Formats: sequence, C-alpha cells, structure tokens
Amino acid sequence: MQNRLMKPVVVITITDGSPAGEPKDEIFNVILRADADLKRTRYGPDAISYQFAQVGDDMKAMKFLAELDSHPVCGPLVDCTSNFEAEQEEAMRKSGARLDPTIWITKLLLGPISSAFDTKDESPGSRRFY
Repeated sequence: MQNRLMKPVVVITITDGSPAGEPKDEIFNVILRADADLKRTRYGPDAISYQFAQVGDDMKAMKFLAELDSHPVCGPLVDCTSNFEAEQEEAMRKSGARLDPTIWITKLLLGPISSAFDTKDESPGSRRFY
C-alpha cells in the first residue's frame, strides 16, 4: 500500500502562539515542499489541505497566522481561523459581511477544503479557487 493515497488529507493545527523552537519560516517551507512534491504526483496539490486554528487571543499568534494566510504562495494553500471575535471583525472589515457563530464554526471545519468558506474573511480576489 505504499504510495497510495486513499483519501485527501486535511492537516489541522491547533495553536495558541507563533512558532517557538524552530525558525519562523519553517512551516512556510514545509507547506511549499509538500505542494511541490504533490504537484509531481498523480494526486496533485489538492491531495492535502491545511487548517490552522488559533485558540486564545495572543496577538503574536494572530499576526503570524495572518502572515501565513496572506502569504502570496502559502496563503492560497491554507485556511487560518482565529477566535470568533477576531474573525468577525476581520470579515466585517474585509468583506462587509457579518459573521455569526454558525458561519464561523462552519468556516473552521470547511475552510481548508472549500474556498467558498475560506474566503469569508478575505479580501475579494485574494484566493485561488480549485
């Protein structure tokens, strides 16, 4: 069963802070390497999706996840979700949409696999659609 992917993979990272103990750009490099490797397989880059979910309200973590989410290459490959209040404020500021708790939890669960949910807190045109 080597080299056989039975289902697409969703990698969910739950974090309360920014990287510690490794270089800040390590996660960017890992995501980019995985994307490049998958592009050379029959599965393609859609075989893996990433969700980064923040617990708490640490501003350093929020800033790091915002950098990851808006990165020109990594950003379209990941979905980053902060606490409800931060996501609600970002959605209102970027798209004018009001975010309610039901949409927030749905975005948290479906954002990594559906661009329609990933873009709820994004500026128009900032995502590539699969």
